[in-house]
Amino acid sequence: MCQSQGCQLDEVRFYTGVPGRDDDPFWHHFWTNKLARLGRRGGTVYSRSLEYRMKIASAVPVSPVTQNRKGINYTDWIRIDRATYDACLDPRDYWPKTRSTTGGVP
Repeated sequence: MCQSQGCQLDEVRFYTGVPGRDDDPFWHHFWTNKLARLGRRGGTVYSRSLEYRMKIASAVPVSPVTQNRKGINYTDWIRIDRATYDACLDPRDYWPKTRSTTGGVP
């Protein structure tokens, strides 16, 4: 590729994450061997353990009359149409029922 562009390759650097042995033995073995081979052939190899993090997203209803165009801060915002959003809502009321001593609404 370099020769076709009239360039000279001076260095190869390879960056990747490697699954832990307990997380995925097959890919751990594959990448460990692949990186060792690249290193023996003169490549500069950088690797780190893969980190699996929980991702939090908020569903944001979008319609022509929706005012809010944003979800919860520091989450990914998944925009869905209002009908789909409404169909996902649990219609049950989970608020505790309390007795009012005055006979009014709590």
